[in-house]
Amino acid sequence: MPILDEPMLVDLAGEAAIERGVGYFRDGLVTLSERSNTGFVADARGTARYRLWYREDEGEPQWNCSCPAAADGSFCKHLVAASLIWLDGDGSTPADAPKDDLLSLLRRQPAAQLANWLHEAAMDDPGLARSLRLRLASDPAELKQALAAMLRVRGFLDYRRSLDFGERLHEPLTMLDGLLGRNPQQCFHLAAYAVERLLRIYRNADDSAGTIGEGIFAFATLHARAAEAARPDGLKLARALHGLKRHDDWGLFPLDAYWPVLGERGQADYARRVEREYKSLAQPAERGVTASARDGSEFSVVSRYEELSRVRGDFDALLAVLSRDLSSGYAFERIVAACRDFGHDALALQWAERGLKAHPDRSGMRVLAAEEFQRAGLTDEARRLLWDDFVGHPDGMSWSRLKDSAGENWPALRGEALDVVAGRERRLEDGRHDASLRLTLLMLDEDFDAARQLAAAQAASPDVLVSLARRIRRTHPVDAAGMLRCAADLKLPDANANTYAKLVPLMRDAVSLAPGETTDTWISGIRDRYRARRKLMRLMDEAGLA
Repeated sequence: MPILDEPMLVDLAGEAAIERGVGYFRDGLVTLSERSNTGFVADARGTARYRLWYREDEGEPQWNCSCPAAADGSFCKHLVAASLIWLDGDGSTPADAPKDDLLSLLRRQPAAQLANWLHEAAMDDPGLARSLRLRLASDPAELKQALAAMLRVRGFLDYRRSLDFGERLHEPLTMLDGLLGRNPQQCFHLAAYAVERLLRIYRNADDSAGTIGEGIFAFATLHARAAEAARPDGLKLARALHGLKRHDDWGLFPLDAYWPVLGERGQADYARRVEREYKSLAQPAERGVTASARDGSEFSVVSRYEELSRVRGDFDALLAVLSRDLSSGYAFERIVAACRDFGHDALALQWAERGLKAHPDRSGMRVLAAEEFQRAGLTDEARRLLWDDFVGHPDGMSWSRLKDSAGENWPALRGEALDVVAGRERRLEDGRHDASLRLTLLMLDEDFDAARQLAAAQAASPDVLVSLARRIRRTHPVDAAGMLRCAADLKLPDANANTYAKLVPLMRDAVSLAPGETTDTWISGIRDRYRARRKLMRLMDEAGLA
């Protein structure tokens, strides 16, 4: 039985991605190329074509999509659409999708009649009119004018308007992408024009769903491709690129993508511009202010100089800019990473030790120093640092790092680490302790039997109980049902109409895992206690929880 269901899909993706994914599902923009009982491989069409997959491995969902929105591991709209197809059964489009024979009917009509119909529709639909003018533009001036009309907005774009505007970007992007092969020079200039307009629009929009950001990223990527194909004058490109990067707070125009195209003269000109900016900055000691106070005015200048140093392979310049302000532990961490990137292992260890001395309580600094100690063969010192890090910040990441460093000593160290966590657990009114973190760590160690016994003796958060129940449902269905009942009982008092859709499937799973008198009594109690909540009662009825 697949772990993924629609309530879990909402948890993974969030409402914005669900809303957009449902649209992709209904429009047939995603198709499955492979499917099995544990996952799928799919292709999606949006502002570009994306490859995606989902699989369930020993009770753990895993996924990936090549789109920008999923670069941080998010469950994007494409994954939502593909998941809905997978859950829906066979086929690559919704089962109830209507058969569209409109295209074949239109192809039988006279051209003049079609032109009249299309003109009438465009007069009633400004968006369609803009789209047609963009497609019909025949010279650069007309094309730029049509593109400007497509990218014109009035006032602030709220969430809904941002969604609509972001989806509208697909057409001009497709048009420019097609232009790249025919006229790369024209594509280059129009892509730059589009990005400049979009960056201004972005600052006055609620792009919570990420549609405009995805569009800007796609246009910026096209701009770099067009620059490589068009090979514009290096000096002009250097000037234009510097102007774009001064307004780019999102890293849309990576210098390494343009560096070869700039040529020697363009590279020298771009470097002069960035160096001039950087030299005009006052040094931290002269300013007498902290890094956080300078970020607003200086961050972009420093970032451009740092990027230039990396592209030119100038380690000395890079080290100088990274060490200009050592008021934060983060600065030391970045220096250590740069030393590693350039192969200066001994220097990385020195900076890690300096950073640890300056910021001994910073978790990231302890971890970096431990890695450098490990690399230098100082395993005991590394393990002590990671132990201190776990004691200071006990969580899944520090637990995993400690385990990796322990080797054959892990069984003993594991017991000590669990004792540390147990000693800090909050005592509840009924005498039990909140063992949520201990349970999470045991699950990370795949010790589900110990986790099951601990959950029976102590308390835990609803989400942790649900996670453990999903992992033991095949081996211990009755225990899993008890955890789901407990999780639902904990969530129900504060639940509202928006969360019932997630709770009812938990109840249904509990019933299916352990049917019988105990479960029936539990369901009856819920219906009696919450009978005034009409939506909850209706959803329970629909799920067969009578």
